[in-house]
Amino acid sequence: MLNLKYKAESKYDRFRQSEDDISDISKRIGISELITIFLIIDAGLGGVRNCTE
Repeated sequence: MLNLKYKAESKYDRFRQSEDDISDISKRIGISELITIFLIIDAGLGGVRNCTE
């Protein structure tokens, strides 16, 4: 009986760890997408500034 409890707890702990890893990866993806958007906006504004000179 203790063996089953240990296996269940072990699987649950691995599941929770994978959830945390996925959450961390999602945050990094979101940050990189935001940086990409800012770079695109910056490049567009730089092009507009060069056209008005």
